[in-house]
Amino acid sequence: MRSQVPAVLRAAGGVSTWSALAAATSDSAVNRAVVSGAAVLGLPGVLLLPDVADDDAARRRAALAYAGDGALLSHTTALRVHGLPLPAPDPVVHVVVPHRRQRRTAREHPVAVVVHRSRSRPPSTVRGGDPVVALETAVVQSWPLLRGSDQRAPALVAVRRRLTTATALREELQRRRVLAQRPALLRLVEAIADGCRSELELWGYEQVFTGQDFAELRRQVEVVVDGRLAVLDCYDPRAALAIELDGRQYHDSPRDRERDAERDVRLASVGIQTVRFSHRRLTRSPEECRREALRTQETRRAQLAGRPRPLVVEVPGRAGGAPRLRLALPAAAPGA
Repeated sequence: MRSQVPAVLRAAGGVSTWSALAAATSDSAVNRAVVSGAAVLGLPGVLLLPDVADDDAARRRAALAYAGDGALLSHTTALRVHGLPLPAPDPVVHVVVPHRRQRRTAREHPVAVVVHRSRSRPPSTVRGGDPVVALETAVVQSWPLLRGSDQRAPALVAVRRRLTTATALREELQRRRVLAQRPALLRLVEAIADGCRSELELWGYEQVFTGQDFAELRRQVEVVVDGRLAVLDCYDPRAALAIELDGRQYHDSPRDRERDAERDVRLASVGIQTVRFSHRRLTRSPEECRREALRTQETRRAQLAGRPRPLVVEVPGRAGGAPRLRLALPAAAPGA
């Protein structure tokens, strides 16, 4: 007699608990399906169809079924569900469960699960039909599990894509008083609040454009010229000077350089001079870049003394987010 277990499993999306399958068929039928290979015992009490046993979504559903009611996808698993960058596919599924839940980490199974416990339910949402901790919670939870630029990337990318804000990340950190390497994450959040949106901007913020000489720099300043929006990496209001940090990803091709030149010309038409520093120069010759920026800044300030310049003003943030910085152009802009 042909086993009904695979059909029941397929109707359940390829993942189900042993008890649910046994209720629909019989305990002995489920056992025979596992022995014959018609179903995979991915975790204690949780079965998968063989053709979905390696599917990430199915493995996440299996982990949630194993963890029980109230479980949430968490940590780096939640980062991936939220679409944030990770260095490599993680074979382990992370879940968080209520503190009193008796569920153990199960690494030595076809579906490897790490179970975390929480005394209070973390902020959560539903993505792809699965319950998952909120994006900000995932960023904070994952911080001790990652290293170097991989550790910083989720927060930088999430804010750059406007999926969250530095304020929301800071609030989540306030809820997590005990966290490995918490001071380093707090410094990153403050740098993001100051306008850093990439690894290169962080490098410039921490290693190049620092100290009293650059105390007046504003970061991530919007300006609209001829109906087109530009966002300046750094802007010196007294010098009407934009400092652009050109990362390799968006500024290396001839088309990229042509686009940058066109933007610089538009900015010059309203009195804003642009200086650009490549990833190579910023990381290999930071002191040279610093001296060059200072010379240009001092020269521009002297040239524009007593003349009208664009003003940096705050405008409301999008969707209730933090205020943005925008340039209010004077009626008669200074010459470049």
